[in-house]
Amino acid sequence: MVKMVFYRCAWVLPGAHSDIGGGYPENFHEHIQIVPPRKFLGHHPKESYEYATVLMERRQMIDQGWLGLNNPEATLTVEEAYRRRLKEGEVELQFQLWLDRRVQAEYSRVALRQMYRLAKDAGVPLDTVKPNETGYSLPDELQPIATQITHHINEGDPLQLMPKEEALLRQRYIHHSAHYQTAGPLFPFKPAPDGVRSIHPNRGLK
Repeated sequence: MVKMVFYRCAWVLPGAHSDIGGGYPENFHEHIQIVPPRKFLGHHPKESYEYATVLMERRQMIDQGWLGLNNPEATLTVEEAYRRRLKEGEVELQFQLWLDRRVQAEYSRVALRQMYRLAKDAGVPLDTVKPNETGYSLPDELQPIATQITHHINEGDPLQLMPKEEALLRQRYIHHSAHYQTAGPLFPFKPAPDGVRSIHPNRGLK
């Protein structure tokens, strides 16, 4: 995130990165490892602390609303990886937690409409765009959320979505951008230790 130090107005919207700015493909297949892999060495892996930990993390993800009726084909699966048997019956493996689902991209059009509207109001000479144009139209289920965001921006009131609206966004439209996909030996997309995104100063070049 970038700290908005040079602008008079800033608004907080649900989502992160391209959920707001656009760029995710339509019907994106999200298949990601969402917690650190839990390494186990010993006997009876399903009775281990590591297995109990990953089950607890799975329950936390469900309680946060990442799975639900808005995306019934989504799965959150505990898998065993790199399993091998050692001497005296010991087992070495990793427990991994994988989120697999399809995520839609139309929510970014809500922010696009706001940016277009604000730019037009400020006198930027943009072409006229019709609400039902391809790449600009919204699904009916996003219309109430878009209306609330418009009010939030116009009036400055806090954005307070209903639980069912938050569930709709999280389960169908918001990508899980923090995860543990590897790039070589690194986890470049892992969340911050406290789970809060870093805020960087928005400084101009000198």
